Amino acid sequence: MTGPWGRVAGYRVTPKNLDSIRTVAQNVRRELDIGTPRVSMINLLEVKLFKVGLQFHIVGDDDIPGEVARAVPNAGLILVTESAYEGLYHGN
Repeated sequence: MTGPWGRVAGYRVTPKNLDSIRTVAQNVRRELDIGTPRVSMINLLEVKLFKVGLQFHIVGDDDIPGEVARAVPNAGLILVTESAYEGLYHGN
């Protein structure tokens, strides 16, 4: 099935209000031991997520066209394009 932007549709989720989103974000920060307002995305990908059983793989930009990253929840995996990873690495 294709979504409204011409991409494969993702997971449907129940709408959340701002307070519930903040609560989830605070719980994730606590679980990942993130105590600073700014998050080092490289540290998050390479260290923090690994500690909770998630992995990431760098893929070619053409492997997930039109996206910079994609979650594969059933596999505990995050795919990140080469250009996105390089941007994160260089602080962009």
